[in-house]
Amino acid sequence: MALRNDPIYRALKPVTQNVFYLDNLHDNDDLNQKMPFIVWHIVSKKPVNADNKVLIYQVTYHIILVTKKRSEALMHRLESRLNEKELPHRMISSYQNDDYSLNRVYEVQIITKGGY
Repeated sequence: MALRNDPIYRALKPVTQNVFYLDNLHDNDDLNQKMPFIVWHIVSKKPVNADNKVLIYQVTYHIILVTKKRSEALMHRLESRLNEKELPHRMISSYQNDDYSLNRVYEVQIITKGGY
């Protein structure tokens, strides 16, 4: 279920080996032992245009980078990778968890034929 052929997953995998899809139950096993990690999920998938053969969707993703402490190098590597793959992104939130780990949330919107 991790949508291995999704363009976001393919872009994130070289950043860190610990890339997890939010709704995949197999990815939810004791994540704190694998920091830093990235959790991503699809927030919305809206049809933009339709004809009898092809549907086009605007897909919004959230990508959450979770680290034990602030890592400028990892943040830069993630943002560079998204730029390299021409995935328009913006940081929408950054916050600290109760265990003092840090979350940095990015939003990516792409237009796709929805073939995954």
